[in-house]
Amino acid sequence: MEVLLIGEHKMKIVLTERDVSELGINIKTPISDTPASRRSMWRVLERAGKMSGFDHTSDKMLIQIYPDRSRGCELFVTKLGLLSKENAGLVSSSKTVTVLARATACYRFLSEENVAEALRALKKHPSGVCPKGEVYYDGGGSYYLLLEEIGKCDNTPELPLILEFGDRLNGDAPIFVSEHFTRISDCPLI
Repeated sequence: MEVLLIGEHKMKIVLTERDVSELGINIKTPISDTPASRRSMWRVLERAGKMSGFDHTSDKMLIQIYPDRSRGCELFVTKLGLLSKENAGLVSSSKTVTVLARATACYRFLSEENVAEALRALKKHPSGVCPKGEVYYDGGGSYYLLLEEIGKCDNTPELPLILEFGDRLNGDAPIFVSEHFTRISDCPLI
């Protein structure tokens, strides 16, 4: 992998055929928007960030993929924070673009059994994605699952199946839960 910084808000990443294979990137259909493909792309950003100092965690990222003749590819990564809100919204809403961001999502479950079922379903999910998470208890019967999600910046759950067992809370819920409720454990079943 080669990384070239193009200013503070952009970088170019060159991946060889071997890099593409090791990182699980499908360059034949680069716009496939699945949890596994988003996480593969996040691994590329993490590795490139370590090599170059580029901070990919502070903003939404626009990633453009261009396959090359040697079965590798070039990625152009742009922080969307440098765009006006109007232009960033246009980019984010495009059907041919996927925008990535990492965030902590908070889910509330009304029983211990519901959170256990959600964790089992996540473990068996066909994507193979196993997000990091923590379980909290509020002392009044509700359980909370804080999950690290890599999503499309539109508040859609990375793995929507979890909504069969509980509700997603918005806003500052992850901060509130982690500060005020009792942490039971890291996700034990994932």
